[in-house]
Order: sequence, then C-alpha cells, then structure tokens
Amino acid sequence: MRVFILLCRILICISYLFFSGDANAQSEQEISDFSEVNEKFGIEVRTGVSFFADTRLSVDGLEEVYGNGTRSAFDTSPGLLLEIAMTYIYNPQFTMEISMGRLKANLKDYSFSVGGRTVRPEVNGALGGLYGMAGIYYKLRLSKNTDRFAFIMGSGLGLMDTDIKAELDSMSVLTDSDIVLTYQLSSGISLDLNSVINLSTTYKYLAGRNPVFTTEAPDLGQAHIKFRTHNILLGFRMTY
Repeated sequence: MRVFILLCRILICISYLFFSGDANAQSEQEISDFSEVNEKFGIEVRTGVSFFADTRLSVDGLEEVYGNGTRSAFDTSPGLLLEIAMTYIYNPQFTMEISMGRLKANLKDYSFSVGGRTVRPEVNGALGGLYGMAGIYYKLRLSKNTDRFAFIMGSGLGLMDTDIKAELDSMSVLTDSDIVLTYQLSSGISLDLNSVINLSTTYKYLAGRNPVFTTEAPDLGQAHIKFRTHNILLGFRMTY
C-alpha cells in the first residue's frame, strides 16, 4: 500500500506540471486549494450500458476455403458493464484507482459475405470480458467557488480476459478466451453530495489489442475479433 501511495504521488506531481497552467494568473487562495493535500480512500461502483463499436471477424484460412474477398462480422445487442474500483484521492483534483469490471453483450447477428452474396445464419451466444485496470483521473472545477460540481477526465491501462461463445445455426463455432492488453479513456460529470458520497455520469471508451480465438471448424484457423466499446456509466462512490 505504501508503494502504491508513493507511485500515486509521483504521477500526481508529474500531472500537475501539465494541468496547472499559468500559476501567476491564479490567486494565492486558488493555488493553495489546488496544492492542498487531503488524502482519502474510497470505494466506487459503476454500472451502465455497453455498445460494441466494431466486431469484425478475421479468420485464418477463410479466404483459402471460400475465395478472395470473403468477409465476416458479428453484431451485438447493447450489453451491460459493471465495475468496482478502489480509489485513492490525493486532493480534490487528482484521483487514482485500481478497478475490476465485467462487460457482456449478446450476439444478435452474423454476416458472411463471399462472391457478392451475403449469408446471415442464425446466431446465438455472447461476447464479453473481465478486466483489471489502473487509472488516474483529473477533476476540473466548473466553478471557482466550489469543488462539488466538476468535469472529470481520465485514462487507464490494464488486462482483459475476453471470452466468446458463438453458435451458427445451432452449431458451435467459437468457445474460447484470450487475455489482451486493454486501455480506457473517459470523461464525465462528478457531483459531491457531501464529504462522503459522490455521484458521477461518465462516458468510457474501452478497447485494446484484438483477441485471438481458436475456432472449432476443422478447416479453419484462429479467429481475430476487433474489440472496441463505448460505455455510458453511472457511478456511486463512498470515501472514508
């Protein structure tokens, strides 16, 4: 824990150099408020809807079997995302966290195009992932008179165990998982109800390296799926 706090402070000092701007343009009171250390720990729960932006499917050996120009892609229904985070609040502006989340969306369509024709077999299954991530957030006050209402932006890096289960016309074609490097970019609005409870609404872009799955078709190789999601989340945090 001490090492984690030390790393947090180092990153915060570096970030302060980029975000502080022209200190001479601020009053002494504002500078004091910005640099004042007010360390807290918290637990935050976020949940919301997840949209897969791109689930194009590239399968090794597909063109060799069906010819050049063969294309395939999954389409998903809106999914759900649940995330829990342990937060370290250095001061009113900077927060670092370690989070774990799970997202999942059902497959609703599969298109297979070859020779100018597109086939859409019946599809069942789901695509999702379990991830762990470290992130840093910066709070930009929307009013000079209060820190309660603020714009927040952040980023993070971690690993995700992506998984898929897909059936085409009741035949299993993909049941596999793959651990990939993942990153996130987020922005939103934060409201401190009091010194303990915080509410937030955020947009999170969650993406990473394309996972690779082993197909169950004997004449095909590995399947590469693009993994890009847009997420709208509501958050509830308690500090202590």
